[in-house]
Amino acid sequence: MAMFIARCKAKQLTAIKSILVRMKSVERAIEKYQQSDLRVLVLLRDPRGIMRSRMAIKDGYNKKYRNEDEALRIHSEMLCKAMAEDAQIAKEIQKNHPNPIVVVHYEDIANYTKTAASYIYRRDSVATAYNWKKSLSFKQVRLIDEGCKDYYKYIGYEPVGSQQELSDPNNYHRTTLITLI
Repeated sequence: MAMFIARCKAKQLTAIKSILVRMKSVERAIEKYQQSDLRVLVLLRDPRGIMRSRMAIKDGYNKKYRNEDEALRIHSEMLCKAMAEDAQIAKEIQKNHPNPIVVVHYEDIANYTKTAASYIYRRDSVATAYNWKKSLSFKQVRLIDEGCKDYYKYIGYEPVGSQQELSDPNNYHRTTLITLI
């Protein structure tokens, strides 16, 4: 870590994209380096999109979950418990340290700032955000929804109620949409 900090201090602006970092680690970094100009952007993503991505990996979740309903629901529940814990910690960090952390939904960036998201992600971010709607079956979505129901309430996602809702490209399955532009 010291090597990375030394390199970062030598630069005017440094950005690090890190996936699967738990908020406890972010909280410790903010506490330790609170005199620095550290800023953190936390992207929240719909767990159905995360699970769809994991299921698409050839040697990973695809084999494990394609027909194992209970395993899919259990893994979704574990994922959402971790995400809910991280979201709660992020809110605490925002309360105690308002400047260093910004929390935003990935789908909001995808929907409202396509140019910026395409630059960051180098691909069609809207398609990525909602790919799960086309590639997961209604049954798979319901299993993920069941495992993530508590997280959805906390973070503002809605379960999919029908095949028709799943097929509707204008239904974002969110209780609130935040306009960023």
